[in-house]
Amino acid sequence: MDFVMRVDWAITFVIVVLFALIGFFYAVYRRISVLMMGEKEVRWDHLDHRIYNFLLYVFAQRKLLNEPYGIAHFFI
Repeated sequence: MDFVMRVDWAITFVIVVLFALIGFFYAVYRRISVLMMGEKEVRWDHLDHRIYNFLLYVFAQRKLLNEPYGIAHFFI
């Protein structure tokens, strides 16, 4: 009897996991299909401007200083 209960729970577990995986992959498929509807973008244009902005906003934290709490955070 104990073995039968374990098999029943194993079958239930497999069914629940299969439904969860199907739902997960369906959600991923929907999100990817929406992303693929967009147009291609050239990301190598204005490379010098992009690198400058990257350094300014990522390493120098320029947007951080726009807010009053950002100034206090800057000195931490």
